[in-house]
Amino acid sequence: MEKHPSSEWNLAPLIQEELPTFPVFVTAKEESVGPIRALPEVPRAIGPRLLAGHKLYTVFHMSSVSDIGSRSSTKLRRPNLSEEVTNRIREMIVSAELPAGVRINEVHLAAQLGVSRTPLREALSRLTSEGATEVIPRRGFFVRPLTMEEFYDVYDMRPLLDPVALRRAGIPGADQLAKLKSINEKLRRARNVEQAIRIDDEWHLLLVSGCPNRELVRLIHEYMQRTKRYEMALMGQPVHVKTACRTHQSILSALRRKDLERACSLLKRNMQEGKGPIEAWLKKRLSESTTRTKR
Repeated sequence: MEKHPSSEWNLAPLIQEELPTFPVFVTAKEESVGPIRALPEVPRAIGPRLLAGHKLYTVFHMSSVSDIGSRSSTKLRRPNLSEEVTNRIREMIVSAELPAGVRINEVHLAAQLGVSRTPLREALSRLTSEGATEVIPRRGFFVRPLTMEEFYDVYDMRPLLDPVALRRAGIPGADQLAKLKSINEKLRRARNVEQAIRIDDEWHLLLVSGCPNRELVRLIHEYMQRTKRYEMALMGQPVHVKTACRTHQSILSALRRKDLERACSLLKRNMQEGKGPIEAWLKKRLSESTTRTKR
């Protein structure tokens, strides 16, 4: 590193706008590089400064030079990476690839999924809010079991909440009805279970978006998250997706006729249609788990 003889430096000409930089402090007497101090943000140009008796130099991080001109290129951390990891872990829990009660080894799971710890922890935190995992202080994340008790508790809430929200929202306008029809068509063409659940949730949230009781809408969204790992068993079957689409269409037809009560009745039925298939799947899964444990 070249030492400038004057304490009145002007480092601006030395700084190239395209190069990322970070400050390094050099002791005035010893002229040796001290520890790098972490700063929340580093300006692109640094003028003459004196900090606590330390001269401030600017050092270019040469490992980043190859990135110049490619700042818009795709990064390893994609915006939807956390969501992708969440979906994959939820799938592993539902399929029992991550068994109930097991402690999640974050290092091994991150390596298995090919991601860093950051998106993994974001995904585990999201799954904790859904009730799929839980955090035990000083021990880490654990898989919560799927149980009949939890299923009955959370699945019976939407048939109560959604019709009330729709009744409060009233008849949607023509534009909203057209958008609901378009989303329902997207649901019909869904390519996988994650996409089907996401589009179905989008349809239901738009349907009740006009409800003035925002706490009621918040509760609906919360129970959407809580039932997601159970609904994977339902929406993974194309026949159930088709059933949902048909009921959605019937709800829209009732709304076009200004028959709000009929639409609310159909919405309640829509919320109840999946209970039987999920209940049968869950009982079979729990029975198989018990059999394996006895062996």
